[in-house]
Amino acid sequence: MAEIKTDKPVRRNDLLVREVENENIIYDHTNNSVHSLNITAKFIWDCCDGSHNLSEIAKEITAKFNIDSDTAHGDLKKTIDSFKKNHLLQE
Repeated sequence: MAEIKTDKPVRRNDLLVREVENENIIYDHTNNSVHSLNITAKFIWDCCDGSHNLSEIAKEITAKFNIDSDTAHGDLKKTIDSFKKNHLLQE
């Protein structure tokens, strides 16, 4: 199994994603699972397009949500780890 690239994460393109109010609902038909993303996780998800590295995403989180850099990096790490654990990113 290939290691997931964490420098510029890329979301899987075979997932069904629907926006409901301020959340994204993701259906993974491969694993028959559903995931709900809050507004912060949705923002990070949207940045997982292969063109943003983790440092850039953290800076964008800091600016968008008006939080300090340490909090942004912590939230980003937890969210990316969750995406990886749930197989939502491309390998």
